[in-house]
This record gives sequence, structure tokens and C-alpha cells, in this order.
Amino acid sequence: SNRISNLMHTHDEPVKNGTDIHKMLRSTSYNGFGEALTSQPRSSRGNSNISGGMDLSYVTERIISMWFPSSTTAHSYRQGQQQAAHMLRNKHGDNYMVFNLSEPKRALRSEHKHVKEVGWALNLAPPLERLCSVCKEIDSWLSGDQHRIAVLHARGSKDKLGIIVAAYMHYSSICGNAEQALDRFSMRKFLDDNVGALLLPSNKRYVDYFAGLLSHNIKINAAPMYLTHVTVLGAPSFQHGGCKAFLKLYEGHTPVYTSGVYSVSSGVSQFTVNVTGEGRRGLQLRGDILIKCYHRGDAGRETIFACQFHTCAVADHTLSFTRQELDVACNDPRFPIDGAVELHFSPGPEGRHPVPAPTPAVPFTLADDPVTRADSPLLLEDYDDEEDFEDGELLKLRYAFISHGHFRT
Repeated sequence: SNRISNLMHTHDEPVKNGTDIHKMLRSTSYNGFGEALTSQPRSSRGNSNISGGMDLSYVTERIISMWFPSSTTAHSYRQGQQQAAHMLRNKHGDNYMVFNLSEPKRALRSEHKHVKEVGWALNLAPPLERLCSVCKEIDSWLSGDQHRIAVLHARGSKDKLGIIVAAYMHYSSICGNAEQALDRFSMRKFLDDNVGALLLPSNKRYVDYFAGLLSHNIKINAAPMYLTHVTVLGAPSFQHGGCKAFLKLYEGHTPVYTSGVYSVSSGVSQFTVNVTGEGRRGLQLRGDILIKCYHRGDAGRETIFACQFHTCAVADHTLSFTRQELDVACNDPRFPIDGAVELHFSPGPEGRHPVPAPTPAVPFTLADDPVTRADSPLLLEDYDDEEDFEDGELLKLRYAFISHGHFRT
């Protein structure tokens, strides 16, 4: 329990009682996927696909998923929330809490009595302490009364549902009993049938971090890391068989480093970005780290790869990611199939560390370029919800969502 508590104390998010991590989950007995929310046949496993393409599904008897596709219009979204609220109240009264994994929405808050905003930025894994806190919030709500229901709400990618259900499955396994073993079977079936494989490699990595911390298979590294070099193996083919690559690093939601632009030709097998520069110390990093590599094209920039990791889980002085472990690049044929990224760390800030093997010299420029310098706004879900902006409370929520420890990309 202290492991999760210690992890959360190192970051911005308020910490609740860390000992909650090993509390017993008090679930009711399992009976398949529970009774459907509508009169659909049992073979539907409780799925209810109604207004706006909304999917309402039982994950377990006491956990329900509510998902909307990104194409849902504002009108259909409001209708869907009204229908969902009607069905949920008919079946569970006011004993349900909606855990919103996406951006705050007025339609959500106006239709449901209990809404908890626990979302994070689009196309990113949740901060590790957020993953911890969401599981604790769900557990705390369900433990308060045996009639309570947790509703997980997401819009767009189902990865957000997937990572929370997968994390909660590991969470419950630490203190589970026979009934919860059946719940975990139900969660696994939900992931297989309704979500599928997580699309974002960083999401899978963060679930693995969380599981490792809970099971003590990951030894927490509380010390900061000092990044010295980043080596990219293979030449991404974005322009004439090569690319004009530059790196940006973020610690939490704060940009901490931007490299020069490296002119990588098609014949280059690998190139190294010296983060420290001449005679400088390693770049100190701690907590949730986002590394993004862009191609500086003629008309702007394009992501080559992105990757999130947490320094608490870094045990070595070299951290390697294959193409399959890199966000964006994993599905982009322009990134070499056998390509990879290596991060080299120093044990301390003084630079007493093994220098990585030399790589071919690649010309780079450090010109003051607004395209490379820009830190673009947080990627919020860009949906047809223009009427939401009339709500002052929603604007406050969105400001909190952006400013309270979330990545800017």
C-alpha cells in the first residue's frame, strides 16, 4: 500500500489514504453479465446500443461502461445521456456514480446526480497517479454500499475504458476473493469482446506499470533520472527516404526540452540526439515523461513517434522501445519495421556515465524555429458540443482539466 501512496505523493494530484489500495472490494455475487439494461435478449450480454450509437454494457454486476463514438453529434449525445439516465435510474435509483474518463460535459452533469471527473488528455496514457486514484475512487464508491454501481463513461477511443478496466482488474486481484475472481473473469471477457487490444502502446505500458507496482514485481525508483542521449535506430522515411527530425520532452504537463532539427538521409542507419550538449549535465526527469519526435516538413510538423514512461519503473541506465512499443510509429509504415528508440541515462547529474556507442554524424540546426518551438494546446476531444461553452461551470472544469497536472502535447 505504501508503494502506491509513495508514488502518488511525488506528484501534483491530491493523495487520499494510500492504505485503501489493498481494501477488499465488496462485490455482489456474479451471475453472468447481469440483467440487461433494456429488454434485449440475454445473449446480448447487456449491451444496449441506442441513441447516437451509445453502447451501454455491463462489465461486471456492479460496473457498467457507457461509450459514445467520436462521430456522435451534440444532439444525439444529449439524447443518449437522457436515455441512459432514465434506464440507470429505473434499475439502480440514485445508487450509481458516473466516472467520466473524457473531457467534462454539461450534458453528462445535467442528467446524472453523481458524476466524478477523472479524465485525461486525448491520445495519451493517463498519468500513473491518475490510474491509481481512479481505481481507488471506484473502490471507495462501491465499498460504501452494496447497492452502488460504477458507470465508466468515455467518448471516442475505447482505450480509455480498456485501460481503466484492465487496471481495476489488477487492483481487485491483489485483495480479491472467490466472488471477485468471477468479476475478474467478467472484466477480461468485457475487454476481449468490447474493447479489444489497447491501440496505444503507452496505455499497455502503464497497465503493466500499475500491475507491477501492485504485485511488487516492479521495484520503485524514487530518484530522478538524468537523460543524456536519445538514439533512433533506423531512418524514418518522411521526405526523400529520410526525415528532418526533432525531439520534444515533457515532464508531466511541462515542456522541458526541444532539440535541434536533424537532417536524416535515407542511407543513415541510426542517429543520436545529445540531450546534454557539450559539458552540460544530464536532463533531470522525474515522474510521467512524454517524448515526441516530429518531422519538420515544409508545411509544418508531423509526429514520427511518441512514447510515455514513468521514471519510477526505470531500473536500468538504458531504456529501449521497439517500433511496436512506440505510439504512432507502431502503425506507420514510414517508421522502419526493425526500428527502435533508446534512451540513455546517467546515474547522477555530474555526467559520470558510459557514453553510448558513436553513431553516424547527422547534421542538425539550432535555428529559432517557431514550428519546433511551439507547444501546441492540450488535445481535447474535438466534438460537436459548441453549446457547452455557454456553461460557466463547465469552463471552470475544463480549465481545471487542462491545468491540473495534465500533459500538453
